[in-house]
Amino acid sequence: MPWNPEIYNKFKDIRFKPFVDLTELIKPIASGNAIDLGCGTGEQSIFLAEKFKQINFLGVDSSTEMLFKSKAFETKNLHFQQSTIEDIANSDKNGIWFLAMQHCNGQTIIKFYFQS
Repeated sequence: MPWNPEIYNKFKDIRFKPFVDLTELIKPIASGNAIDLGCGTGEQSIFLAEKFKQINFLGVDSSTEMLFKSKAFETKNLHFQQSTIEDIANSDKNGIWFLAMQHCNGQTIIKFYFQS
């Protein structure tokens, strides 16, 4: 079943508050790369890219529907790519990986991945 960005965005405010709270816990680093796994529509990726301008961000999602408007959000330090988490994990991309919340088989799984 494809993701529906309109339904997803109905709950944007509920998702955004914990995201902002968790983002406040991230200590700034001088430079580097970060991958926002399961970035959805990319709206939270923008928040990260604006807060950490010295970091290059790649927003990754497997859903074409979710990424449809994300290209409009691209900046010098933020780009998007359609891919699965597994494909990224098996690629040569490295950096800090973010995955705050993933919905899978009717369950919500909260995880944080890191790779240097």
